[in-house]
Amino acid sequence: MKKEIVVDAKATGETIVRLLKERNMTDKELADQLGVSVQGVSKWLKGRAKPTVGHFVAMSYIFHIKVDDIVTVRETASGKTMTAMESLRLRHGTE
Repeated sequence: MKKEIVVDAKATGETIVRLLKERNMTDKELADQLGVSVQGVSKWLKGRAKPTVGHFVAMSYIFHIKVDDIVTVRETASGKTMTAMESLRLRHGTE
């Protein structure tokens, strides 16, 4: 099986839920700031859909964190989850 790195929608959604709670924000407030529907944000939070790259960047500004702190990726062959930066290090043999 070919090793692929994909965004883990469920884990990423859980991270966004945690960030909202830590900042006492609602999904509606996040949706309003991003210019998307509450239903769209709800799908992200439940792991049913993934934000676009642009939404990840915008959330990094909203939450004052790096994009890497929002995105969780998964290696398809092993199922191992990691941050996007960890996957780059693994892919390029710097870890």
